[in-house]
Amino acid sequence: LLEELKSFCELQIEKQRQGKLKKSIRKDGEKANFSKDVIRAKNVDLRYIDVLPLYLTLSLTEFLKKEFNEVSVRQTGRFLYPKGGYMDWHTNSDMQGYRYYISYCLGGGESSFSYINKDKKEIKSLDLKGFTARRFFTSRKDSLWHRVDSDTNRVSIGFYAPTQ
Repeated sequence: LLEELKSFCELQIEKQRQGKLKKSIRKDGEKANFSKDVIRAKNVDLRYIDVLPLYLTLSLTEFLKKEFNEVSVRQTGRFLYPKGGYMDWHTNSDMQGYRYYISYCLGGGESSFSYINKDKKEIKSLDLKGFTARRFFTSRKDSLWHRVDSDTNRVSIGFYAPTQ
């Protein structure tokens, strides 16, 4: 499964190099105000990647359901962050539940996931070479402010497991 996912990710990186991925660049110039919820990032520079082949989506969602005892898991975001790409601070607080992200990078330490912890400190987690996986919970009550930065081509595939 990982070799097939790796091949898919590397194909997306090659499509980015060829300029074949749809761009999404939004810049409103407004800095994040952590006292006001931002459900979707206002400032982004990323690319939309192809839909995963169905067998990969089903295999990954079934793995997450089994491994984390989830009732329902669905695939959500599919992005490629180019060199200099990012997704600014946001919470996804409108979707209560666990978020799972699998990222893939050709080089390690060149992209990161940052979040604000309960002590209101920024924690920066660097991506490894190859695959990095992350899991976090978000809701209106306990929103997790987070962002992504990349100095390399970084493929990110997200999953969502809703809770009541």
